[in-house]
Amino acid sequence: KSKVIIISLLGMLLFVPFMTSAKAQTTATTVSATEGETYTWDLYNEIAGPGYEAWTLDNMTWHFDELWNFTASHSSITQTINDWTWANALYAPPQSWYPVDINKVGPVNTTTGAQSINMTMGYVHGYGDDGLRYTVNSTFVNNTADLVEEFSNGSLLIVPYWMLYEVKTLFITPNVNWTEFRNLVDAGLDWVRNVSESWGGYNLTVTALANGISIVMPANEFGNNSRSITMTTTYYPNGHLAQYVFMYGSDIICDVLLRDIDDPVITANPIDASVANNYTGESLSWTATDFNPDTYTISLNGTGIVSATAWTDATPVVYNIPDGLATGIHTYVIDFEDDSGNSASDTVLFTVEAPIEEVVGEEDGTPAIPGFEPLIIIGTGVIATLGLIYMIKKRK
Repeated sequence: KSKVIIISLLGMLLFVPFMTSAKAQTTATTVSATEGETYTWDLYNEIAGPGYEAWTLDNMTWHFDELWNFTASHSSITQTINDWTWANALYAPPQSWYPVDINKVGPVNTTTGAQSINMTMGYVHGYGDDGLRYTVNSTFVNNTADLVEEFSNGSLLIVPYWMLYEVKTLFITPNVNWTEFRNLVDAGLDWVRNVSESWGGYNLTVTALANGISIVMPANEFGNNSRSITMTTTYYPNGHLAQYVFMYGSDIICDVLLRDIDDPVITANPIDASVANNYTGESLSWTATDFNPDTYTISLNGTGIVSATAWTDATPVVYNIPDGLATGIHTYVIDFEDDSGNSASDTVLFTVEAPIEEVVGEEDGTPAIPGFEPLIIIGTGVIATLGLIYMIKKRK
């Protein structure tokens, strides 16, 4: 009996390597968010700009309040402006920013694909956060139809505050079909066209973008607006809100931007190279990635040779090296920058070798062998022959 018990225990030991505890999930898969990371959106209010001035003159606050039934202090576009008038006189925009700290990432629901994330959010301004930061648990969806419902069928796209205070608009699943999203939002906002007003309702156009959506209300068709009203929302491929813009005519009233703190990433770069003195047709190629690429520069031995030139995400930058560089080591440095001033650089050493001096022999170019020139060989042969004849005669 004891032998059976011992054998059973030994058998159980075989399973020990597989009985490790499950690791906590730290990176969300339904949306792009990692525990311990902070993502920050900046709010720029063009308080003294011509757009808000025209908005006020047209009494558009009243018309917007009437249609959307704004009652909360954090709703209308005018409230968004008024909240930060005092800050505009103290420091340059952004007047406020909205950090989101990722505290805990929950598991994905295997049935629905939804995922819960615990995060701390709120706003901060130049004097601090005023204690107006709070922690929430939010569940994120991973399909277009459910996402439109999270946007209140498109209504959250109307005001900056609604976009900033509803975390489910800041992070969305990358698996969005923007044509389907547009169609559902257009249907969800159709009530606006049918509002019972003396002018027969409001006109608006919903357009799908490459990675976002735009809502346009034409001039003179929304109450008293002398200009068109445009609300544009765009996302990065990873599902982070890239920008939300509220415009009156061609002027921006409010602008929400995700703060970019990441340097460009150089994904492909040339290795150091040595070439012959008579080289031709050499080139260098780099590839960098960034959500907001701006310009690159190239220098040679500390002197700029390519001024600021626009670059594109994941597209190679090729520099053709001129022929005839002097013998020696030449240092090429490329610097990639993005719209936020983040940068990444790479250095390549390009060595031009010294020319090789060759001794040319016969006309066929075969190198000569020292000591074996034709005249020397003939002369040596003649002397050897005469010496041999002399020795033969002497013996006789």
